[in-house]
Amino acid sequence: MKRSLVVIEHRGGVVGPGQFAVVSKALEVSERVDAVAFGSDAVALAAVLARHGVTMLHVAAGELHGQALAQPRLDAVARLVQQEGYAAVFLENSSLAADIAGGAAARLEAGVNWDLQDVW
Repeated sequence: MKRSLVVIEHRGGVVGPGQFAVVSKALEVSERVDAVAFGSDAVALAAVLARHGVTMLHVAAGELHGQALAQPRLDAVARLVQQEGYAAVFLENSSLAADIAGGAAARLEAGVNWDLQDVW
C-alpha cells in the first residue's frame, strides 16, 4: 500500500514501545508512513518518530486535542485521511483508539479491523 497514517498516543511527550511497534508494522506494509499526534507537546515527537521511519508528523495542537477526547481526534484523523489520501490508518489498541477508529471509519465509510496480531 502506498501511504499509511499512524495515530500516536503519547503521555507528556513520551511515546511508548507499543506505538513504535505499530509504526514498525505500518512500515512493513506501506511505502510511506506518516503520523498524527495530539497536544501542544506533540511537536517534540517529530525527531524520535523520524528516527523510527515516520516521514511526516502532523500535529493537532488545539485546546481540545490536548485532552484525551475521541471526538476532536477522530475529526482530525478523518480530515487527514480525506485530504492526504491515506490508504490505511494504524492505531495501538486502547479504549481511546477504539473510539477514534470507530468514529473515523463511520465518517469515512470505511472498515475497521481491530485487535490484529499481524498485517501483511
